[in-house]
Parts: sequence; structure tokens; C-alpha cells
Amino acid sequence: MMANHFFYSRLMKKSLEKYRILSIVVIFTVILTAFWVINIANLLQKHTRALDNIQKMILGDSYNIQLNKYDLYDEQSQCDTHLKDLTGYPECLSKIEWLRISWQTHSCYAELGVDGSECSFLRYLSEVESFCPIMDNRKFVKRRRKAQINRELKGLLDLLPEYKNHLVSNTFMRARLKRIWPDWLEGIQHYINGVNFSWPDSLDHCKHCSSDDMTCFNLCQSTKITGQPFLYGRPKLNILLHLEFLSNAFGDNLFETQVSRGGALGELVQWTDLIGALYILGHRLTITYEATNAKSLLSYSDHIPCMVKSNEYDLVYTDITGFRQLDITQIRTPLCKFRILDTFGTEAPYNRKAERWGGLHLNLQQFYTFFPHSPDNTFLGFVTEISPFKSKSNQSLSKPIALIYGKQSYMWNNKTNYLRILSDYFELHGM
Repeated sequence: MMANHFFYSRLMKKSLEKYRILSIVVIFTVILTAFWVINIANLLQKHTRALDNIQKMILGDSYNIQLNKYDLYDEQSQCDTHLKDLTGYPECLSKIEWLRISWQTHSCYAELGVDGSECSFLRYLSEVESFCPIMDNRKFVKRRRKAQINRELKGLLDLLPEYKNHLVSNTFMRARLKRIWPDWLEGIQHYINGVNFSWPDSLDHCKHCSSDDMTCFNLCQSTKITGQPFLYGRPKLNILLHLEFLSNAFGDNLFETQVSRGGALGELVQWTDLIGALYILGHRLTITYEATNAKSLLSYSDHIPCMVKSNEYDLVYTDITGFRQLDITQIRTPLCKFRILDTFGTEAPYNRKAERWGGLHLNLQQFYTFFPHSPDNTFLGFVTEISPFKSKSNQSLSKPIALIYGKQSYMWNNKTNYLRILSDYFELHGM
């Protein structure tokens, strides 16, 4: 009898360890996904036809040469900008052409370093307005603080807006972050220990690399495991997260009123996990629910054309409704900065088709999905919580639990028999 108890205890310990490891792996996967998608240099792609047309564009009368998208060279300043790849910067060349003609229309351009040279145009459009890629000879110029891993939960909770009309969603998000924060910490430590460095001394060495030290940079890049994002030496991004689906203006606060009844929990889970991942990676976050608040953060002056205020954010995360409400023609934020949380994803025909949930005309990889529906989109996912293993004596005698995705009753029309058969074998939970 004692032997049976001994072996049963060992079995329980192994089971607990198994579930703990699974939980860490899930957290690690979400961190890796969030980190990966904000560091992919070639996220956006342009159609070949558009690139071919760019090569045929003619400059203004003062430049009687053909525009070449790969090499823009200013003989006067002897500055070789050498734009190797404009993938992901569809508006770069048109902005350069506009500046050549109009840079003297307002003094703000000169105040920001524009002097009429090709070099100054590209410095402005890459480092001030972000319409063009950073020039090769400027990539290691120290321009911003480096991101540091952030392990303080209180700072994260303080970021969540405390609006009276959003108490239910706020309570849900806070409870989730508090509950799984230990797993987040364990997951990021697992990433640090197991992915970034292949020899012990490289961690301290890379943390002290100078931003313009190419030897140090190359050495640190070589110490990471191939194919994994580098954790240290990253810029601290300024990110706006606009949760329009919780807006008071969206369907008379439809989603917010349904949170306590199971509605919109999938979206709320994913947004909460995204916020947690970006925060622990050390980025600066601003969270809004109402379009008016988001627009005020992205606004620009009609009297000062230089885009500085609306370019303070490196990335803007929102949903399809939020993208429409922000009205990009007013805020002038470059399209490449948007990331759209899109539960089911958007395929190419619907990206061009004018309808309620389509017609955004973004690059397909700017859509972040709840499930990996299509390789055309970016799979963001969410954290799956794993409950502690219960001992046999505490386990209920109820059926196994099955999760079905479809939170509204209309989604299950004509599926009664299907659900009845499932219910014979499982305790059904909707999502």
C-alpha cells in the first residue's frame, strides 16, 4: 500500500512539472511572436508593378535625370544615400520629390536640418517622418534609448486607463495580468537563458556595446542562436495601442456591456497579452479606447506642415474599426506603422474589397490574427493558461471539458444535433 502511494506521488510530481513546463513554453511563444513581429525589417512588400513604375518616374525640371529607387546621389554634398531596398516604404520616393520642390515653403524644414540636399531630404524623411529607410551611414547614430526588460507589474497596471465606462474590461485585464505575471517573468527569463547567448560572457559584453561600435555589434549578433530575434541593443519604441472595439461609440458600447457575459473575451485576452508582451520587452506604451483621444495624440498642425507630433509613435496597434475611425487622411501617420488585430484575418480579395470588415488596402502581414488562419497574415495568438494538475482524489467525476469557438447563438444555427452529440461526451464551454 505504501509502495502504491509512493509511486502515485512521484507520478503527480511529474505531472505538475509537465504542466509547469508547458505553461512556460506558451508564455515564451507569445513573447517571441510579439518581439519578432516588431523587429522584422522586411515586413511590408510592394507589388512588382508598382516598383517598375517607380523606376520610370521623372524628377522635377531642376533635375533632368531619371529617378532610380536604389541609388540617390547628391554630387554637391558628396553624400551617397544608397537606398538598396524600398520594400515597406511605398511613399518614400513621392515624399522626396515633394520636398525637392516644397522644402522652402515653411521654415520648420530648415529648422529640422533640411538644406536642399539629397542627404538632408533623406535624413528628414527617415529620421523625422519615417517615410524612408535609415541610410546605411546613419544606422549606428545613437538616436534613442535602448529597451530594457521590464519586470515591474505595478507599472503595467498603471498604464491601463481607468474610465468609468470601462470598469468591467479594466477589471478583467488587470485580473489576467496579475494572475499570469509570474509565468510572464519565467517565460522571459527562459528566453534570455536559452535563446540569446551561446557563451556565458557574451551577456555582459553586449550590454555595454557602443551604438557605433561595429565590431562589438557584429560580435554580439554572432552570439545569438540563428533565426531568433536579438534581445539586447534594441531601440525603445513608442507604441500607441488603440482598442476601438471597447469604444463607447462602437455599437453603443456593445462589447464593453457583453464582457461580463462572455462576449469579446477572445479579443480582450489577445489585447491584454499583447500589452503584457510589449511592456515586458521594455517599450513605452500608451493605451486609448476612444478615437478622439487617439486622434489628439496623433494630430498635427494645419499651419506647420512638418510632421513631428504625429510621428512620435513608432507603431500603432488597433483593430479594423479603429483604423477607420482614426481617419488616416487627417492624422498623416505612415501606413507602414499600423498593426491591425484581426481575429479571423484578412485575405487578399477582402483587403481590396470595399465592405465593413475589408478594404483597408494594407499589406497582408499587417493583420495580426487570433488563430493561424492564413500564412498571408501574421499570427499573434494569445497565452493559454494551464491550470495546476489536480490529484485524483480532488478531481470531479464530470465529463472532460471541450472548448467551442462561437460566442453568439446565431453562430450555431442549424448545429443543434452537432452540439448535442458533443455534449454527450464533453462539458461544452463557448468562447
